[in-house]
Amino acid sequence: MIYEAIILAAGPGKRFYKETRKYKLLIDIHGYKLIEYPLNSLIHAGIKNFVIVVNNRYYESIKGLLSKYKVNITYIINHEISKGNGYSLILGIPYIESKYFIVSMADHIYPPSIVKELLKKFHGKPCLGGDSNPKYIELEEATLINVEDNIIIDIGKRLSSYKYVDMGIHILSKDMPYDQCISARIELSALIKCLSKKTRIFLIDISGKPWTDIDTYNDYLSVTHGPWKVVVEKVIKEWSLIKSSR
Repeated sequence: MIYEAIILAAGPGKRFYKETRKYKLLIDIHGYKLIEYPLNSLIHAGIKNFVIVVNNRYYESIKGLLSKYKVNITYIINHEISKGNGYSLILGIPYIESKYFIVSMADHIYPPSIVKELLKKFHGKPCLGGDSNPKYIELEEATLINVEDNIIIDIGKRLSSYKYVDMGIHILSKDMPYDQCISARIELSALIKCLSKKTRIFLIDISGKPWTDIDTYNDYLSVTHGPWKVVVEKVIKEWSLIKSSR
């Protein structure tokens, strides 16, 4: 059983900040800050222990905000955020106790049912959550995934050939050869691409469920006042239904 997750929350959100002068993960979206969305959905899916990798500037604000959640949270500060979110993941791994864990981007909004489906389809091998037909993202901003026989062969932005879009929530193993993939700067997709050349990483298809991510101010407008608002409504409804059934 997987009960731990690393949430990557150290990125400065430069584009969003440039447009709004606000830190992306602390913006309000229908009564919740953006960083609360992945945390809440993971909690509602049964995850108990969290490692949240943050930057030094917003560490206290995030810690104060999330103190209301009655789960175990270990905060790790990435003092070198220019090294990328792959480096943040590597910083968080030593604080994971079990072999397998979930890794989630902090700026993705998804319901608990996506986490549950990922866990249900997990068969003891590292895997990425992918969507073959995403409806609520800007495709040109997305990380793309190509597979053969359901095994990752390529991942990155602007691939010439791809079959899935990276959903920003995956299951990885502590035992993967991370030390062989460390570089001066490494984003998560580049780290996974390197790892996929050394060990098999599978794709779990979770197409058809609502999810989105917030990269730009236009994305924010889409989830607050535009066509992507339906994602947030469905996520919050799932939280409510799970809570009322307990």
